[in-house]
Amino acid sequence: MNAAQVTALPSTPTGAATHLLARLVVWAALPLILFGGSVTSLDAGMAIDGWLMVDSSQGERLLWLYPIEDWFHNLGQFVEHSHRMTGSLVGLLAIGAVLAANAQGASSLARWMTGLALIAVCVQGAIGGFRVLENSSELAFMHGALGHAVFACLVAAAVVTSPRWSSAERVASDEALELKGLATRTCVVVYLMIVSGAFLRHTNDPVGLAAHLMLLLGVLASVVALFRKLTGFTAEGDGTHLATCGRRLRGILLAQVALGVLAMAAVYIWYGPSATGVHDSILPTLHVLGGALLLGQCLSSRLWIGRLLRTKESS
Repeated sequence: MNAAQVTALPSTPTGAATHLLARLVVWAALPLILFGGSVTSLDAGMAIDGWLMVDSSQGERLLWLYPIEDWFHNLGQFVEHSHRMTGSLVGLLAIGAVLAANAQGASSLARWMTGLALIAVCVQGAIGGFRVLENSSELAFMHGALGHAVFACLVAAAVVTSPRWSSAERVASDEALELKGLATRTCVVVYLMIVSGAFLRHTNDPVGLAAHLMLLLGVLASVVALFRKLTGFTAEGDGTHLATCGRRLRGILLAQVALGVLAMAAVYIWYGPSATGVHDSILPTLHVLGGALLLGQCLSSRLWIGRLLRTKESS
């Protein structure tokens, strides 16, 4: 391809507490999304009354003192309380990343991104709490749609705090500007499809299904074009990090399309829209997680394109 060769990047060294915590936030967010998707699939959003103070068989308790026997009383209460507890863990780790970034004298970008990630987690948690207090379907939809954007923020914080990021060298490329635009558009269209999916899951409206399927065409075109461009970046010996981003995009897209087909079969053919157990909720929930991973990888690819490539100056 008509692009300058990208210098192979060094492997991430050990140490970097800020990056470690930022990565832990991302890993902790994965079960958070799974539990959140299960809450929607099982319609368990109101399985437990209250937010920071919750009602239990032993009276009103702090969220973190919810009795174990109530937590495991039924599937709805289990996934709802697990979602809240995992959200608390994500919040604590996000606070740790901010503290580490400031204590270690991290770059201004790293401090800014970890701070933004923490704010996003707090806002998302507040929306989830008010959704329960108000028993609002509109806030439930907003909570579901924003969750993937929050996850993308967490991924961005993990990317920019990595030693690989700080040690990378930019190179000139004829395709830098084109790739930046393509990656930006891909992030937008993927997120629009995620929003349409959240609308569909919270309303079962045929309009949501139609919008979701139409946006699928745009997602396929954009993601395929992006990963084909990225996987074209090769270097002697090890492949470049851009090529790695492209391969990850390709794998996530294939898995997400397969999960989408299976989720539609589960909802419209096998089980129906109202899930009652793990067996009929797992495929739609995994599809939700796949959407988050796809958006996160698209944003990561966009960040790395901006970090590694610069436009060639005219001679």
